[in-house]
Formats: sequence, C-alpha cells, structure tokens
Amino acid sequence: MPDYYELLGVPRDATPEEIRKAYIALVRRLHPDRNRYPGETELFLEVQQAYEVLSDPQRRAEYDAQLPPPVQAPSPVNLSTYFSRNTLLKISETQLLYVLLELGVTAESQSRALLNVALAIDRSTSMQGEKLETVKKAIIDWMDALNAEDLYSIVAFSDRAEVIQPSTLYRHAQRTRSRIYAMQASGGTEIYQGLRAAYEEVLRGYAPERLNHVILLTDGHTYGDEQACLELAEEAAEKGILISALGLGSDWNDSFLDRLASRTGGSAHFAASAEEIVRLLNHLFQQFRQTYAEDTLFEFQIPEGVEISYIFRLHPETLPLATQSPLRLGPLLSQEPLVWLMEFRIAPQALRKDHLDVLQGKVSLTPLGSHAPLSFPLRLRFPVSGEPDPSPPPAILVKALSRLTLYRLQEQAQQQAQSGNYARATRTLHYLASHLIGQGERSLARTVLLEAERLQREGKLSEEGKKIVKYGTRALVTSNDREKGREKDAPVS
Repeated sequence: MPDYYELLGVPRDATPEEIRKAYIALVRRLHPDRNRYPGETELFLEVQQAYEVLSDPQRRAEYDAQLPPPVQAPSPVNLSTYFSRNTLLKISETQLLYVLLELGVTAESQSRALLNVALAIDRSTSMQGEKLETVKKAIIDWMDALNAEDLYSIVAFSDRAEVIQPSTLYRHAQRTRSRIYAMQASGGTEIYQGLRAAYEEVLRGYAPERLNHVILLTDGHTYGDEQACLELAEEAAEKGILISALGLGSDWNDSFLDRLASRTGGSAHFAASAEEIVRLLNHLFQQFRQTYAEDTLFEFQIPEGVEISYIFRLHPETLPLATQSPLRLGPLLSQEPLVWLMEFRIAPQALRKDHLDVLQGKVSLTPLGSHAPLSFPLRLRFPVSGEPDPSPPPAILVKALSRLTLYRLQEQAQQQAQSGNYARATRTLHYLASHLIGQGERSLARTVLLEAERLQREGKLSEEGKKIVKYGTRALVTSNDREKGREKDAPVS
C-alpha cells in the first residue's frame, strides 16, 4: 500500500490545511505542462490520488486503519535551538530574548547539484572601459567552472535587455565567448529589464533537481523600477528561484539589493573592483555545488505582546531578513549549517500565565532531486517565573551575538549620520574601530576611523567607505579564524 502521507511530505497527524498546502506545492512543481523528466506524469497522478483520499475525512479514516505502524527512519537534517535564557521573568518591563536556530545536514551527501543559472550583467555607460572588459573576463572564467550538464544563460542590460546566450547546456559554451566579448556599454541602468529577462531564462530550464538561480551584477542605481524588481523577486521566490546580487564599485543602492536578495533567500555581495567579481562568482559556485536544498521556508506565528525586532541569517551568508512569515531563509548546504538569529521583545502583558509560547511554526525544505519535502515543527515554549535563571547562555549564541554587534554598530552609525547626529555617529564609529582593533581587524578599523574623520570634516560618509565597512563587518559574522588571519592585514581598498 502506498504511503500517501510520505508522498505529500506531511506527518500522519497533519491538519487538512497542511495537506492542502502540501498538495498545491507539489501540483505546481509536477503539473504536466511543466514535466520535463520521465516519471513525473505518473508521480503527478499519484499525488492527485493521495490528495483525493486524505482530503476526504471518511476515506482518510478508512485508509489510516489499513496503514502499518510508521517506521521512524533517522532524519537526514537536524534542527537545533539555542536560547539566551531558559526562563522568562515576570517583571513590569519589556525584556529581550535571543534565539539561535541551526539547521544542518546529518547524512552523507556525495551528489553535486546540477545548475540552472542566469547571469544578468549591467552594461550601462558607467561600465564602459576597463571595468566592462574585466567583467567579461570574469564571466569567461566563471563559465570554465561549469559542468557539461549545467544549464546557463547570459543577459546584458542597460535601459533594455538583450539575451546574449539563451539557456543552454554548458557543453555548447564555446560559441558564447565571442558574444560576451562583443558586449558594448551604452544607456542607463534599469535593473528590472535585465532581471526579468534572466528570470525568464531560468524558467525555461527550471527543474526541481537543479539549483535554479539568477545572479545580478550591477554598478549603479536603478531608477523608477525598484518596486517592480521586488515584486518579481516575490514571484521568483514562489517558484523556488533564488536571486543573488553583486554590487560593483561604490555607486549602487546596497539597501535595495539587500531587500531584493532577501525576498528569495539569496545573498548580496560587494565587489570593490571588477577583479573581485571572479572571486565572488567562484565563492557562489562553491556554495552552489554544496547545495542540499535550495529553498528553506520558515513559517511562524507569535502571540500578542511578543515582537520580533530583527532576524539575521548568519550562515552561510550574513543577510538581514524580513520579520514576517513566511520567511525564505535560502539554501541549505550539505557541509555547512544554515544559521539564523532572532531577537524578541516580550511585553509584560504577555507573561500572565506560567508559560509562554514565544513562537510556533515550522521549517520546511525539499532536497534537490526529491519530491518529498522535509518539515520540522517548532514551538519555543518558556516557563515564566519570578526568579531569574542563573545558567549562562550557550557559547555558540554568545559568539554569534558578539560578531553581529560589529555589523549592527556600523548600521547604527549610518542611521545616526543620516539623521544629522554627527557627533553621536562619530562616537559610534570610534567604538566600532576599537572593537575591530581588539579582534585584529586593523585594516577595517583604519577605514572606520577615516570615515569618522570624514564625517567630522564634511558632514557625510563616503559611499565607498560605507560599503567597505558594511560588508566588511558582515563578512566577520561568518568568517573563520583562518580566513581572518589571511585578510586582517590586507591593505584598504
């Protein structure tokens, strides 16, 4: 007898709504109009049969009565939680609670993800000259990292988009090189044009067993189409397509690219020079090859009196995330955990009982090449007491908060400078620099101090300095000690 619950990827005690959502998600992926591989039509019909049985209360009861006892196989993925406190205090003031969540693959995974990647390259007038020539070479080097069965496409855009290479297998890449070298800079920057064209190329080659990703490279601001870009990112997220962004130089909107990437669970990066594009593309592709599941979804509810101040993805790439459910956390890698940190503000009126469910929800993902999602229910329940808990917070949480503090300090300094409070922003920058020096990050600390001097002298921060400090402190959150040792004495860009 087929296990319809396993087929839909839901537990045997799933609610009718959970069954309906799982069915809809599978139908979107397996619909005959999108079938590309043998067996998908048959699987689609089996999913329909499973839903017809489990959505009918009487048929479900009859089916359940015939099922053998479930076999508890070990999960290939594990979810761990760490708390800054184990007990909430019954006091008349708002209190903070920090929760670190870590999702890791426990099973051995030897498979390498096949790719379906589109590059959207800004070729507006500001890219002309050596900058564009260096980027062209970076794209060629990037292509050399592809496998014969990988799908790739290349889009060039300014105020209009041109598909330089439609989606094709890498084995046909030789003829693409001349098209890349023929690219010329012209026109203004309209990111939506390039993003839409690249997204449509990824859709052409979409398959659940592939990693489906758009990489946007730009050196400038986009004008008048930011909202259209964000709406497109929402559309991509619904289909499980990620968008990552590479900002080149200093004249681009970093907050916009952060929002664009976070809508899909992608990442945003800063390249101080065109030469760095090669390193960043290689870095992304190393992660792509390790991907176990492309899209990790976090759905949750919080009670009245509880507020989520912020959510940061700490690993594999640091990125501030939205605080609304559902939240896309991005890819889960086979050899590195997915880690995110949440700050809760808990008001006194929420603590009227002897316990509080701060959050209820679930984390779900579908491994590449699988049709059955994995789901992890999550309930963060804390006892409420008049006595403080003497136990210290776990070291992993303390370390994460310490590293994230540096990133948040630069964020505070930028906000203070924007509001005209230059004296306070300068003090914050000096405080940040002292902490960086204490951690051996002397090069980054010098940049921070130079920006503090500029702020006192000119009443503003430089665009390049802001990005170096922002993405430099962001990188410290996930960098390991060996990487820090190599880079801490590097010259300032």
